[in-house]
Amino acid sequence: MAVITSRARAAFREQGYVVIPAVPHQEQLAAGREMVTAMLAAEPPDLAHVGPYSLWPRSGEAGHKLLDFYRDAGIGQLAAGLLRPDLTVRGPDFAQLAGHDHPAVAAPGRPAC
Repeated sequence: MAVITSRARAAFREQGYVVIPAVPHQEQLAAGREMVTAMLAAEPPDLAHVGPYSLWPRSGEAGHKLLDFYRDAGIGQLAAGLLRPDLTVRGPDFAQLAGHDHPAVAAPGRPAC
């Protein structure tokens, strides 16, 4: 599992962001892409839609696979490594899947611009 190094903390302080290599790792990334594809297939944007599109799945008692992805990838633990020791990361109870349909990108069933 990836860890936050002192170099990563310094980059975060200086730049406001840091890239942690291999997070998520290749298998998680492939599973995440498959999950996102399935979610968008189940709740696709209207064919005429252009621009931002979001899904806000709630976890409820059964949980949600998007939140499982977050936990399995260790995102919260990594984020905690960027905080002061007296701060904690609260686990999320919902997630957002955000995308953007660009008019210049042709997709099946949509006209090319």
